[in-house]
Amino acid sequence: MMAYSISPFFPPRLRKPGTTVPMLLLAVALAGCAAQANLREARSLMATGQDDAALDKLQLALQGDPNDAEIRSAWRVARANVLANHLDRARRALAGNDRVEAERHYRRALAIDPDSATAREGLKRLNRLGQLDQMVRKAEAQVEARDYESARRLLLDVLGETPDDEAAQDLLRSVDKQLAAQETEGRAARALRRPLGIELQNASLRQAFDIVGRAGELNILLDKDVKAEQRVSLMLKDSSVEAALQYLLMTNQLEQQRLDARTLLVFPNNSGKLHDYQQLAVKTFVLNNANAKAVAEMIKSIVKSRDVVVDEKRNMIIMRDHAEAVRLAERLVALQDMAEPEVMLDVEVLEVSRDRLTELGVTWPQQMSLTPLSSSGGSSLTLSDLHHLKAGTIGIGVNPVTINARTVDGDANLLANPRIRVVNHEKAKIVIGNKVPTVTVNTVPNAGLVSDSVSYLDVGLKLEVEPNVFVDNDVEIKMNLEVSNIISSQTTKNGTLTYTIGTRQANTVLRLKDGENQVLAGLINDQDQRSANKVPGLGELPIAGRLFGDAQHDRSKTEIVLSITPHLIRNLRRPGGELAEFNSGTEASPRGRAVAVIAPPQPPAPAASAASAAASDSAPTVISGPASPPVPAPVVAPVATAAPGAQSSRAEGEE
Repeated sequence: MMAYSISPFFPPRLRKPGTTVPMLLLAVALAGCAAQANLREARSLMATGQDDAALDKLQLALQGDPNDAEIRSAWRVARANVLANHLDRARRALAGNDRVEAERHYRRALAIDPDSATAREGLKRLNRLGQLDQMVRKAEAQVEARDYESARRLLLDVLGETPDDEAAQDLLRSVDKQLAAQETEGRAARALRRPLGIELQNASLRQAFDIVGRAGELNILLDKDVKAEQRVSLMLKDSSVEAALQYLLMTNQLEQQRLDARTLLVFPNNSGKLHDYQQLAVKTFVLNNANAKAVAEMIKSIVKSRDVVVDEKRNMIIMRDHAEAVRLAERLVALQDMAEPEVMLDVEVLEVSRDRLTELGVTWPQQMSLTPLSSSGGSSLTLSDLHHLKAGTIGIGVNPVTINARTVDGDANLLANPRIRVVNHEKAKIVIGNKVPTVTVNTVPNAGLVSDSVSYLDVGLKLEVEPNVFVDNDVEIKMNLEVSNIISSQTTKNGTLTYTIGTRQANTVLRLKDGENQVLAGLINDQDQRSANKVPGLGELPIAGRLFGDAQHDRSKTEIVLSITPHLIRNLRRPGGELAEFNSGTEASPRGRAVAVIAPPQPPAPAASAASAAASDSAPTVISGPASPPVPAPVVAPVATAAPGAQSSRAEGEE
């Protein structure tokens, strides 16, 4: 138990035994007055929107009078509101990538409530985002050092936690480009890209592959089912070894499988051989935003993959196909797995009601009643009483004269200011009002059973919105506004209470820019009622008629005003060039890249010798660029030596 001493607060002459208790009561009273002053000042600050300063004042008031229930309640409400406000601002700042502002609000929220799990998680998230930024910078340094594989691993880790990080996405696309270029410019790829000009006429397929293989320094193996002696013709100018090889494969229904950097296996392009030779890869796609089932259907439709498994519980897709199909699927998934746009709708609904009632005049008696009175003082009349009627035995009943002079002036503003966060193409609904019960009586005629069923009607404000977010930051809003109120109530013969409900409804579709405000007004209900109670004849006089009648003018006007402002939280991003359009091969053989067929122009070869000209017309002719090696066999004519940078040979095919 703690003990407190008040002696330091009072001078020695006031520390007498008889003055301690009064001084203590005086100190408590002063503290209470200060607490109430802080409470009033806090309310003034809250009215001007200075919630943080108001919370500080309430904290001082609570310290001055911790047992005051009013102060404690106001402090709790203000604390919850300020905490929610800072957390909301931090979230919006983080969504706008303003991490400094987000950290400031999170730390302020943590100072208000040290146990706030949301603020702690937000600070942890900011710390982790800083670490991820360092990982991206490290990946950039690795890209500069041409360590693309390490950079790609880092970027994949970053995108695994922040899939919407545009900087990491752009850098990953650049790294993938470089890796693809490295792969293309590898040892085998450089051989395939060697420039080649070739002219084959009526040559055997084996001989054609032999010539192309020698030009690219490749070992080409033929499957036993390849028709090696089938005759082919091929003419290419300013092309490459890769293009010649691909055209030979496509025009003869063949396919290839790379065994190593220098060895290719050629086999017939049929299901049996593909099943035997084609290497397959298994790829797992864990989707963050897209629906796994829909994406799987797209992969089956476009890539023609059959082995596609969907795990709906984990929103995951597993596919098994060859490498080219997997690369195509990766691009398609990257197109689809994007977060849905979100928009915050700032809605303000104002119902302005104006009532004006004016009543001025004199209400004169509208009737007079004459009542015979009994002369004996009894309650019943006799014939003698009626026979002797006179002024003293006749009672007169007259309504009182009332002078009316009043004016009623009333204004009512009912304001609703909801903020709705809604996903693209989803409906959001707000209902502000009451549920009015309506009773339905059900009667069974033969059995005589009567039962009541109660249903409820929504009376008040009902707002439905459905946004459609466009890539150019426009927001199309489909809106339905309905405002209803109870006009009157009636009771039926059975005792059932029914209501007359007035409704004003507006349906519209509008398109606004991000942050653009639109005000919808004009839903007006204007009622003007005039009534008069006058003495016939006298009440029609121009000026004096006011003395012989009572006039009442009642005017009521209600207008609904709706203000709506969309604020984009997240929007779609236009896909980059590599994702917007890319090569997908043929219907039978999807490929993720096109074959390079254009090589740099080569110097013209010199004229062939007379001996070469006299050779057989059916012999194949090969014209290769400077990087292509000579084709030594089969040679039946002397090879004409050309100038440096060009070489030609004329060979005759042998069966």
